[in-house]
Amino acid sequence: MIDLSGWSHIEEDTLERYAMDQVPDFDAAPVEEHLLVCHNCQDRLAEIDRFLADLNYALVPGPRNQSTGPTTHPTGPSGCGST
Repeated sequence: MIDLSGWSHIEEDTLERYAMDQVPDFDAAPVEEHLLVCHNCQDRLAEIDRFLADLNYALVPGPRNQSTGPTTHPTGPSGCGST
């Protein structure tokens, strides 16, 4: 279980696993609660999301529309990190 009670911010590896949906539900709740109030962690999660979107764009074969570029995703639960 992830304990964020004594942390000022979420650890990088936890944010990365969260961005890739690799955090179990019982561990995701404290991460999501922290993301609701911490703009620093929201920004870091947004950076991770952009990196993963760019990586996915680079790795997926097929024709691309150059004008659209990679897709970005809202951060946090239900886009909460985009505040």
